[in-house]
Amino acid sequence: MRRLRCAQRAYRNSDHESYTAPDVLIFSSLSEENLNLRPDRWSDPDRGDDPPSFGWPCGPVRPYEPAPDRPLLVQDRERGMVPLFMVTQMDHPLAIDQRKGITRAQWHRMARSLLH
Repeated sequence: MRRLRCAQRAYRNSDHESYTAPDVLIFSSLSEENLNLRPDRWSDPDRGDDPPSFGWPCGPVRPYEPAPDRPLLVQDRERGMVPLFMVTQMDHPLAIDQRKGITRAQWHRMARSLLH
C-alpha cells in the first residue's frame, strides 16, 4: 500500500451557504496499482470522470472519532481540485456530514475543539 496525501475543504453547509473552511489534511492508502495510475491522468481535464479508488484512512480525521478502520473512496476531480475522500460507512458521523453538510455553529464548535 502507498499513501496519497491531500487537503480537503468543505464548501457548503446545511443552510446552503458557501464558504471555504481551513484545509484538513487527509492521508489515505491506495493500492500501488491505483496510485501508479494517477501520474498518467493528473493533467487530463477528464480525470474527474475516472471511477473512485478504494483506500483506508491512515490516521484520524479530527474532530471525528479516530477511524483508521473506515474504508474510503478516493475520487479524483478536475484539474486544480484536490481528490475527494468519501467515507463508505453511511452511518459514520463524517459520512453523514459529507452528505448533509454542517451548520456554521457546528463548524465553529469543531474548529474550537481542534484548538484545545
